[in-house]
Amino acid sequence: MALPIPTDDALEWVSDSAHRAALVANLVSPFRPNLPDLLRELIRRFGANSSPARVIASRMFGTQGVVKSIASDAAARLDYARAWAKDDDAEVAQFGSRIAQQLEADVTYHA
Repeated sequence: MALPIPTDDALEWVSDSAHRAALVANLVSPFRPNLPDLLRELIRRFGANSSPARVIASRMFGTQGVVKSIASDAAARLDYARAWAKDDDAEVAQFGSRIAQQLEADVTYHA
């Protein structure tokens, strides 16, 4: 799901508030190979271990809704995190790497 407002407006509202950033992070779906611009900027701005990053990470450990195969869904989420780990920004890459490492256990468990 994308926010019905421009990313720049959302970031202006967030400003330097980690609390607001966490609220906004919960409104945007992370389930895609390219981390949505808003989520990427929140991680870049607040860090790979920040409260917004934890909100995004927590969403990555659940399914993308009703799924046909938990194993396939876990593998897709792992692929997304691996793609994020290749990001040019160090904070985003660190976040992606950490999520990928944690998701590897999910993929193995559900295989």
